[in-house]
Amino acid sequence: MLLKDVVVRFPDVQVVNEEDCFFDAIKVLNTNRWGAVFVVNTAMKVQGIITDGDARKIMATNNEPLAQLNSEPTSKYANKSPTVFLESMSVVESLKIMNEKMFLCAPVVDSEGKFIGAVHIQHLLRELINNGTI
Repeated sequence: MLLKDVVVRFPDVQVVNEEDCFFDAIKVLNTNRWGAVFVVNTAMKVQGIITDGDARKIMATNNEPLAQLNSEPTSKYANKSPTVFLESMSVVESLKIMNEKMFLCAPVVDSEGKFIGAVHIQHLLRELINNGTI
């Protein structure tokens, strides 16, 4: 089974543009159930990720006034080197990577590197259980 068969596709997965303000990322984090927001550019190429934990650390350690922090571009605070999965990867291979690196979700891109959606470890496990793989 491949990721392209189980990926939750955009726009069902919300993203923020790298130029959107940090507050926009916080709003998405507050409404989605991913524990992360994916940061893309206008060509839908993944530029980074901001997790719930990242957002808490940023807000707790940042010395800027909250209004200034919230108006900064997401690109300033995003982890710019997230693990990105190709849609052609197997579900089992992606689960192994997620387990080794201890993260819960990841962006998925097509063969041209364009964001198509995301996978969450819970979705992948559910799919394997439903198919009798585990």
